Amino acid sequence: MVRLTPRHCAGDVVGPVFWLRWSWRGLRQRFVQVIAIAAIIALGSGIYAGLGSTSVWRTQSLNVSFSSLHAHDLEVQPVAGLALPTRTLLTAVRSAGGASLSAVEARLVTDLPVRAGPDGTIPAAGVIVGVDLAKGVHIDRWKVTGGGTIGSADATGTQVLLDEHFAAQHHLPPKGELWIADVRVRYVGTMLSPEYLNTTSTLGGVIQGAATRAVIVAPLSLAQRLASQPGQVNDVVALVRHGVSVEHVATQLSQQLGRSTLPIATTVSVRRDSLLTQSLYGEVVSEQKVFSVFALLILLGAGFAAFNLTRRFVEAQRRDLGIAMSLGVPRSRIAVRPLALALEVAVAGVVLGVAAGWGIGQWVVAILKVKVPLPVWQSPWQAGLFVRAAVLGLAIPLAGSLYPVWRAVRTTPTDALIPPHLRTRRHRLLGLQRKTWMPGNTMTQAPLRRATIAPARSLMTILAIALVLAPLLAAFGATDSTTSTIQSGDQILSGGRGDRLLVSLESYQSAGSSVVTAVVGSKLVGASALGLSIGGYLIRGHTTVDVSIDMVDLGNPLAVPTSLATQRVQPGGIVISAKAASDLHVAQGGRITLRHPVAHGTGYRFADSVLPVRAVVASPYSFVAYMSLKDEPLMGLSGIVNTATVVPRHDVTMDRLQRSVSAIPGVAAALAASSLTSTMRDVLGGISNLFIILQVVIGLMALLVAYNSSKIGSDERVRENATMMAFGTTVRRVVLIEILESVLLGLVGIGLGIATGLLVLKWILATVFPAAIPELAVLESVRTTSYLITALIGVVATALAPLLGARRLRAMNLPDTLRYVE
Repeated sequence: MVRLTPRHCAGDVVGPVFWLRWSWRGLRQRFVQVIAIAAIIALGSGIYAGLGSTSVWRTQSLNVSFSSLHAHDLEVQPVAGLALPTRTLLTAVRSAGGASLSAVEARLVTDLPVRAGPDGTIPAAGVIVGVDLAKGVHIDRWKVTGGGTIGSADATGTQVLLDEHFAAQHHLPPKGELWIADVRVRYVGTMLSPEYLNTTSTLGGVIQGAATRAVIVAPLSLAQRLASQPGQVNDVVALVRHGVSVEHVATQLSQQLGRSTLPIATTVSVRRDSLLTQSLYGEVVSEQKVFSVFALLILLGAGFAAFNLTRRFVEAQRRDLGIAMSLGVPRSRIAVRPLALALEVAVAGVVLGVAAGWGIGQWVVAILKVKVPLPVWQSPWQAGLFVRAAVLGLAIPLAGSLYPVWRAVRTTPTDALIPPHLRTRRHRLLGLQRKTWMPGNTMTQAPLRRATIAPARSLMTILAIALVLAPLLAAFGATDSTTSTIQSGDQILSGGRGDRLLVSLESYQSAGSSVVTAVVGSKLVGASALGLSIGGYLIRGHTTVDVSIDMVDLGNPLAVPTSLATQRVQPGGIVISAKAASDLHVAQGGRITLRHPVAHGTGYRFADSVLPVRAVVASPYSFVAYMSLKDEPLMGLSGIVNTATVVPRHDVTMDRLQRSVSAIPGVAAALAASSLTSTMRDVLGGISNLFIILQVVIGLMALLVAYNSSKIGSDERVRENATMMAFGTTVRRVVLIEILESVLLGLVGIGLGIATGLLVLKWILATVFPAAIPELAVLESVRTTSYLITALIGVVATALAPLLGARRLRAMNLPDTLRYVE
């Protein structure tokens, strides 16, 4: 124990060891509170640094993944997926690119139905990438994630590689069997390819992704045999020499190939400008926007809580400061001890914050590695972010202590020694309380009177609890809202008519072709609806929305939502989703520009058509759009289809129908509508998993804030408790009064926190989510369980502290506690 000597009181110079030992005395006396405040600072600054690091790690990992696997710079494809002889297409590309290209390779990419799992029970839309193993694959190489690989010895064989996304989604072993268009093959390993790190795409009004899209790397000869295109390819990838502009070479290729003697028009695309690549990087930015908002909210709540608790922590030492002033210690030196104490708390918070930030970051990366598997993951130390977090962790408690210390040392010793409630001026609330009749005796009224006797202190406690619980409810609400949105999309897709089989054809077919006849004329089909699925853009002013247009019979409830089929929409217009209508600020009856492909010779060109909006369907997906099959001439087509929606007869199972249709030559995919909707669950489910981190961190912080606030309040009233106990009040009654007071303040804080959290959620759904997920309108929905969990955390935390302090009350030395000066 450190004792003040006359030399100290006289103002002689004392060394840093003295101040350090003295401040450590205060730390030992309030060790639990110090750790709690440090933990609050650590969680706030840690989640700021941890979530901020993940976006940097993901971007860097994507860059390294593309580079290490030699992802292509340019891709040349004949229009409509048509194929050409290998030598013809390769020679044309090499000639057009000249010395600017360092490597060129030809492939055959074709869509075929795939079945995986035991006895082929897992259907999928297959993307077969045929590569020339005999010459070696140097562009768009793959990383094997399980099993073995294929090489030159397999050039003429039937062994293939399966994409890791699909395998992981269905928990498939690293080796097994597949059925591609009813041809049995063996996959010897799972892999990740730089071109298919994002397997999500739209198929009509639904999203197709990892659960329903199987990418398979196969020997070129096998792919050509499966697609019935021997000796032909439809895809050429190339690497540009170092130092040469990729965009310049792309322009050169387009011009030269346009003047070549190729019988089919070609398109030239730059990989880093492709939708798949941009979506990978865009997803990083989008998710970071969402989590940056929550990180700032949590940091704000942690900052206010730490400020309030540190301020009250210093205020609780005013008696010690008053004693020091009474003994003649200079005020400047009196301020050293509480400031040193605050600095030590801040340092503890920073140390814990660095550890928390690193742990939270690794936790997020562990979730992302499952949600977004990459060939290479890197998570280097982000010094800048952690330095900023450390600065915040140091500034928060110091800012919280400067004003109360300055205020305490400026007061007179007698004022500093007066109990806290007597130092406050008479306020209206106290006068009103005295005039208001309350039921019960003094002990029954004590919790409310103690809460109102120092309204500023109670208000700060309420705000501290509210600011921490607000982002917690917002996080719960965001998760509930995404779940509700998925369910809404499922209901619109199914239309309440049960499951349907969505059939995609390998190419455009006439409505009377043998492929279409085989599908809709099958004895297993009970009803069918043909359609043409084609991409386009809705344009109004400076806003553009990508859409997948389903040209179908708008009166057939099998092809469109029931709500739309009953409206008897006329041809000559377009039906768009509520999300697209909101983004484009257009309503039913308005006019909008549709940019769409038009058949032109052997290829297609884009044209703009101004169309009326015939109806708006209540879909949360912006890419959903419908037109009548009678409007096909607008696309330069007539009687052409590439999709079919069929349902089985009443005595036929969906699985049997699926197997039968998948075996028909010319069918690219046959998937149940219910299986496709699971993709959106996967997309938003990943975000929901990340929200779990926020919920855990905020919940823990709420417990710490409520506990520490109640604990400090109990310390501030230690003399009041001692006085009541001296007059015969039992420890159980004192603890009950503290619990009721703490819970009373907690309930007000919970109510304010829930109200604030709902406002935060509305703002996030209105501003942050549209920027993060522009193609989806997330519907606001908060479950009752979310309210209950938020309230329960607040109530349990506020009631817990007085219970934990019961042991200290029992061991209290009443004479020492009631004595002002030793």
